[in-house]
Amino acid sequence: AAPPAAAVGAMPRARTARDTDLSAAQCKSLLEELLTRYDQPAFKAQLSQAHRSAANMLAAIGPLVLTAQAPVLIKYGLPPSPEGVELMKFAIHRRIAEGASELQTLANQARFVLGLAPIPNLRGQTAEDMLASQLKEDDESGSVRGRTVAEQLNDLNPMQADDLVASIATARKMGAMSASSASVVEGHLLSRPSLPASVGRCLLHMARAGLPAASLRHLITPNLEGDPHRSMSTIPLLDHLPTASSFFATHVLPSRPAVLRGVADAGHFRPLTDFPDFTYLRRRCGHRRVPVKSLALDDHKGRPVFVSDPEMKMPLADFLDAVEESEASGKRCPFYLGKVPLRAELPELAADLDAASTSFIRTLGAGCFGA
Repeated sequence: AAPPAAAVGAMPRARTARDTDLSAAQCKSLLEELLTRYDQPAFKAQLSQAHRSAANMLAAIGPLVLTAQAPVLIKYGLPPSPEGVELMKFAIHRRIAEGASELQTLANQARFVLGLAPIPNLRGQTAEDMLASQLKEDDESGSVRGRTVAEQLNDLNPMQADDLVASIATARKMGAMSASSASVVEGHLLSRPSLPASVGRCLLHMARAGLPAASLRHLITPNLEGDPHRSMSTIPLLDHLPTASSFFATHVLPSRPAVLRGVADAGHFRPLTDFPDFTYLRRRCGHRRVPVKSLALDDHKGRPVFVSDPEMKMPLADFLDAVEESEASGKRCPFYLGKVPLRAELPELAADLDAASTSFIRTLGAGCFGA
C-alpha cells in the first residue's frame, strides 16, 4: 500500500530487536535483484506466453514468477514458496508505509513487468478527493447507478447471482426468514436500481438474523427525521446485565447503542486489565501476524483516514512498537489495527476470554457479540 501523506519523504523508522521483517535496505536490494531476474530474455518470453495463453492470468504466472523469485527469497531468509512471496510483499508494503518511499518506485517497476496494477500514489490527495473521484467513476461506469444488485452480481458471476436469489426462497421455506422480510429483500435485490451489491448481501444477512421487514425498509430508504438514533438525546446506560434475548431485541437488532456499566470486574474478568497491557500482549501473542491497514489519506482537518481494507500483515509486537513510538514522538502511527477476529488471528486472546470465570460476553451470547 502507499504511504500515509505525512510519512512521504520521512526517514524509515529504526527496527527493534523483535522486528523480523526485512529492513528497508534489504527490501531495496531484493527488489533490484528481482528486476534483474525479470529482465532475463528467457523469463520475459515465458511471461509473455503465459499472458497470451492463460484465462486466469494470476494463476498462470504465479508458478512461473516463483521460479525467478525463489533464489532471491532464499538469499534473504524467506521460504521459496507462496508463503515467502507473501512475507516479502508484507515487508515491502510495511517499509513503504513507514516512510521508505523509494521502495514504491521499485515495487511498481516490478509490478509493471509482471502486468500487475501499481501501488497507488496518493501524494497530495485528500480523503475527500478520493471519495469524490470514486463517485465520479461510478457515475461514468454505470457499475452501480441504474443497475440492480442481481444485475451487478450477474456481471461478475452469474452462478453467484442465481445462488443469492435462491437462498432467499430457501431461507423462507426453512423458517430462517419471515415472509415479509423475504419479500423486502427479494424486491430490492431484483428491482431496486443503484443499490451496491455489498448492501444487498448485508440486507440478506440481517433478514436471516431476524431483522423485521420495517427495519429493513428503513435501512434501504432511511427516514432521517424519524431516525431513533437522531432523536435520542442520550445513550441508554445499563447498570445491570440484561438477558441475552432482551438485549438482542432492544439494542442489537434495531442497532440502538447502549452503554453497559458495572457488568465486569478485573477480579473475575482478567481481560479488562490484561488486554490494555502491551507487555502482556507481547508475551502472550506478540509473534502473531495481524492484518493492518497502511493506506491513509488526510481529511480536510489533517486527520488520517485509512481508506482500504487491511492489505498487509505484521507481527503484533511490531504494531505495538509503532503505537508506542507514535505516542512518544507525537508523530502519526503509519498503521491501523481494528476489528480483528480473535479466534482466527489471535487465538490466545480468544482463549483468555473463554477462560474468564465470569463473562458478560458469554452471558449475552454470540448473537450479540459475534462468534
